Amino acid sequence: NSAYSRQGPSVGNVALRKQLLDNVINLFPESIKNISNEKERYQEYMKETVRLTAILTAKWNSLGFVHGVLNTDNMSVLGLTIDYGPYAFMEHFDPDFTPNGSDGGARYTYEKQAEITKWNCLKLAEALEAEINSNSEHITAKSIVENNFDIFYNEEYHRIMRAKFGFFTEQPNDSELIADFFHILAECHTDFNDSFQALTLYHETLTNAPADSVDSSETVGADNLANRLVERSASPSDIISSLKRKMKIHKVSMHPNQIMGLWEMLQTRPDDVREMFGGAPLDAVHNEIGSEKNKLDRLIYCSNEMERLQGLSPTVKANENRRRWEDWIKKYLARITIDNNHNTNTQITAVALQRRTNLMRANNPTFILRNW
Repeated sequence: NSAYSRQGPSVGNVALRKQLLDNVINLFPESIKNISNEKERYQEYMKETVRLTAILTAKWNSLGFVHGVLNTDNMSVLGLTIDYGPYAFMEHFDPDFTPNGSDGGARYTYEKQAEITKWNCLKLAEALEAEINSNSEHITAKSIVENNFDIFYNEEYHRIMRAKFGFFTEQPNDSELIADFFHILAECHTDFNDSFQALTLYHETLTNAPADSVDSSETVGADNLANRLVERSASPSDIISSLKRKMKIHKVSMHPNQIMGLWEMLQTRPDDVREMFGGAPLDAVHNEIGSEKNKLDRLIYCSNEMERLQGLSPTVKANENRRRWEDWIKKYLARITIDNNHNTNTQITAVALQRRTNLMRANNPTFILRNW
């Protein structure tokens, strides 16, 4: 929390903050606690807090878990969080999903979790600048966050994802293939964890197939995989229900015409808008109006999407979903072949199949928690 930094530089506050920081560091590994240089010890503490937070967020996102209330006071420097009131394990994938009915500005959606937990680390850094900043080494608390969070997050996220997809090796196009998967997941509104369950079942079927029928089992298995992914995709009526819920959450506080008028004025006559808000700082005004504009954009999108879906039959949607998934499955199986050849040099072996099934079973849930 940045409360200390707002209280001013009085000796009492500085001493109290430093005492608190030293006590927190006692909960960290010996490799940090035993650093004799105080500045360096505080810097390493900050880096470790950033690492723990980034890894935690990557694990959430790999399971479709959405916390819902990621305020600074709901996070711990130990890589833990509290206040799990409105959390959810996402079902039909929507990167803009929030389980928090009071999150009208969509601040804590699934796709923003890494962004907001990084922002929270920056708020902690802001409060600890005096203890961590080093002019001689050009190190600041904020630079520790900026230079490390994304690296830690991406490393952990892609490590987990490779395991969830059953990849033994790291290939140049993995990130693109994974991104394509989530793009189709969003387009088809396919269930998050059930999709990975379907991938796991595909490989499990191959593992249990007789050795002389693996090739034919691959063909049948790919068809069954596409069927499962289509079955795990939401119907038009289900999507409409989720859009209605989203519209209830993202209610605007001003009339749409007023929002658009203020937004346009903000681009051309920002000082006039500031005056309308009592001379408030421009950043604050921009954030306030920008938040309302984002809500309005969501409402317009939801309204247009609902109109489109109302005229879409479940059969037509299922056929569209199947085409998208079949295209992705071809790319996915080609990627799997790279790993098979890498490990066996000739053809798929029972050992490689079993290894992949074990890897995916260990990283994809067998039991999936549902809020209902």
